Amino acid sequence: MKKEKVKEKLEKHYSEKLYARLTRKKGDFEGITTGFILDKSSDFILLQETDEFRILGYQIIPIQTIKHVRYNKNDKTYERI
Repeated sequence: MKKEKVKEKLEKHYSEKLYARLTRKKGDFEGITTGFILDKSSDFILLQETDEFRILGYQIIPIQTIKHVRYNKNDKTYERI
């Protein structure tokens, strides 16, 4: 996903308070993080991280490491619950 598209999706998830599934990659690290975006700047986001229905805490994530933002049927179900 292009950087502009990632930033658009992050802005939408932040402003509409949507549940987000983020695919991140930096060097050899690749992972998936889920939760709600609580705040953002031009370079970072503050994410309230969740796993299934447990709140794990907060993460500050560099936007440059985010490769994909997802919000599908499964994510909508998590959000409703």
